[in-house]
Amino acid sequence: MSRHSATDRKQWPTLTQVKRARKATLEKFFHDHNMYRKPLMEKRFEAIKSAQPLTSDDAVISPFRLQTLTLVDQLVVSLNALKMYDVAPTRRPFTRY
Repeated sequence: MSRHSATDRKQWPTLTQVKRARKATLEKFFHDHNMYRKPLMEKRFEAIKSAQPLTSDDAVISPFRLQTLTLVDQLVVSLNALKMYDVAPTRRPFTRY
């Protein structure tokens, strides 16, 4: 998962919120994630439009929404840490005696 997609999940942590998004906003999201094929994009728009929540019970949705947002924050921190390892100069931890 990229940092970009992690922040997008924060933008739409529930089905209700992604269903409220404008088509142009979702299209930009797909383009930002290198998805340009119109037929596939239309299939995804239709899937979002026709998706039905498993429950509408706020006592179920609220804690899992909070858990999702927390996990996204943790992923962003982890991804940033991995980037630091990627750009850190490689040094040999031990030298010859």
